[in-house]
Amino acid sequence: MEKEKRRRIGIISGLGIVILAIIVFCVYRLLDWDSRSISVNTADIEEGEFDIEVQDMYVYPSEEDFPNHIKDDVEDILVLGNVYANNNGAEHSILNMLKDNLDAKFYDLTIDTSRISCDGPEIAYGWDAASLYHVVWELDQKDVSYLLCTDWADLFRVEDRYYEMLETFKSVDLNKIDTVIIMYNLIDYYNGKAAFAIAEDDVRGVRGSLEQSLTLLQKNYPHLNIILVSPYPSVYTDETGKLVYSSQTDYGLMTSSYYFENIYYVATKYCVSFVDNYSYGINESNITEYVDNTMLTDKGIDFLGQHIINFIKNKGDANY
Repeated sequence: MEKEKRRRIGIISGLGIVILAIIVFCVYRLLDWDSRSISVNTADIEEGEFDIEVQDMYVYPSEEDFPNHIKDDVEDILVLGNVYANNNGAEHSILNMLKDNLDAKFYDLTIDTSRISCDGPEIAYGWDAASLYHVVWELDQKDVSYLLCTDWADLFRVEDRYYEMLETFKSVDLNKIDTVIIMYNLIDYYNGKAAFAIAEDDVRGVRGSLEQSLTLLQKNYPHLNIILVSPYPSVYTDETGKLVYSSQTDYGLMTSSYYFENIYYVATKYCVSFVDNYSYGINESNITEYVDNTMLTDKGIDFLGQHIINFIKNKGDANY
């Protein structure tokens, strides 16, 4: 009996020692983890404050020598886009800021009322002839006839700019161009154009048109350094006088952030540089300072223009 009692006490003592050892080990590990953890000072963080990641992405152009690339001592930059870049031809525009701050020769093929998307691969006269994919196709084919036969008032506010664009178009040789900058605002979003291509080879919609455009450029002109500049957040006044924010409103395409995500997806898929002007500093607290009824204000032009300049000069590596 006494022997059995001592055996039970021994078992209980053994279990106690094991449990104590486990507790000591756990405490040690906890203290060790705490000593190696980064101490974060949250005293200055206000409730609800957060940072939005700016998804700038610089892709270095290939250093390979392409036989069809015509090189010279000047950086030749082609700008494709709409009123986002040219501000209807006004002197104060992002395009003119680029010209004043970058040591390069610019070819301005921005068309005031153009957009990224088009209604299909078959080119037509009118607005559709000035969409991104069809302009790229026309440049590749050296065929200006569709734009030439489109009424200038359908494309520009000022007639002189139409003829300037046609002359520039005729002078562009994509083999000589070094960099292509693509800039469009949210006009497709407000016009109800789909962000997704309906099929892989379908150029309808923003994403489809972008994919087809980049496919053509990269296949036929692999030397090009392509920079896709995202649209900016937008706002407009509805019929009741209320401000409507694109980041909150669903026009059947979800919100404009979904539209932006698809443009960013295309940039990553085709490995081209991307300037994020959607997440860069414009939000509901200050949007009316930078955007007036979907158009950039003078302050908005300066703000986003400087972002693009810094991106290009620093190859995307800048302290924002």
